[in-house]
Amino acid sequence: MNFNQYIGFKLENVKSQIESSNINYKIIEVFDTKNTKLGNDIRIINIKYKDEIVEIYVAYF
Repeated sequence: MNFNQYIGFKLENVKSQIESSNINYKIIEVFDTKNTKLGNDIRIINIKYKDEIVEIYVAYF
């Protein structure tokens, strides 16, 4: 399954689809240089495929 279609979406809106796909995934939070959260919305900003794991990068907006 191609998860790149979820880039820009709120994580809470697509997490159930990701979980139901039965893949191994890891959510990685990305912070600014001061390690602060910029807002309350967690959005998917990048997706990388490494071996059998899909790395989902998220950031706060």
